[in-house]
Amino acid sequence: MDTKETTEDRPQGQVGTDKPKEAIPPEEKKKTSLELWASLRQVDTQFGAKKLIVDTLKAVLDTNEKIIAKYNIIFLWTNDVIGDYELESIYRNSQSFNPKKGVLLIIHSPGGSAESAYLISKALKNTTSKPFHVAIPRRAKSAATLLSLGADEIHMSKIAELGPIDPQINGRPALGMQHALDYVSELVEQHPAASKMLAAYLAKTLPPVALGYSSRVAESAKQYAERLLADKADSLPKTHTPSSVATALVYEYKNHGFVIDCEESQKLLGKNIVKTDTPELTLALDLHQYLQDAQLAISQLNWRIILAGSVEDVLVIE
Repeated sequence: MDTKETTEDRPQGQVGTDKPKEAIPPEEKKKTSLELWASLRQVDTQFGAKKLIVDTLKAVLDTNEKIIAKYNIIFLWTNDVIGDYELESIYRNSQSFNPKKGVLLIIHSPGGSAESAYLISKALKNTTSKPFHVAIPRRAKSAATLLSLGADEIHMSKIAELGPIDPQINGRPALGMQHALDYVSELVEQHPAASKMLAAYLAKTLPPVALGYSSRVAESAKQYAERLLADKADSLPKTHTPSSVATALVYEYKNHGFVIDCEESQKLLGKNIVKTDTPELTLALDLHQYLQDAQLAISQLNWRIILAGSVEDVLVIE
């Protein structure tokens, strides 16, 4: 979870003006996914790729009338970091939500800014009085895990994963500084004669101000998590509280990339919050498959997909 936003300027793509394709029967989904991949291999403009992806995603949504009737559907699907662009795009979309429907966020993200993730979660939760759900077909790591904690329900596939929310500073774990200090202290106990040399080394590599900052950003992540979980105390396992869950996510997993799968997530958050084999997840898996196929097809041109907001907000950029 980055402590600074590292987003880049992302041009707004144009939206095709043609009407969406007719709804695709469920039995045709696999065939259409292959056709999408083949068609995208032939496009030579970002506009053409965008239009084909938008039309295909709309067609998939058209086959899920019950879900559409229940939720405002919104996406955070990107291999880039979560930052200002994602926050502002999702917030803008949320202002036109139907207040009589809940919110379903389909998320696939490696993480990013804790601040942006926290604000996205708060915005989606407070947009309507209906439930806010998150569906994770594959991964919602780091700051994306933090975002997911605000949801009333989290729908996860068998290969979906959350991750620790310990902050990272310049790609390195903030808590690693304290661990390094502890390790050096052990060395001093074992080798007292080397204490001056080790003290000089620490003064150069682990200045007190950096140690203090690393501790504070870790506590900040814990506070964000506690606030998002505050209204779920009754839904958590009896042995857990918002504070204990937040503490576990920040401090207990030793590797930032640790896989917190569906089973582990249910132990941590409870089966009242973490669901699997649901209609929401089925839709998320279908949409994720199309986006994965599309990303694979356009990668030959060094293009990538960013989708933060509604289907219309697909960006195909270099």
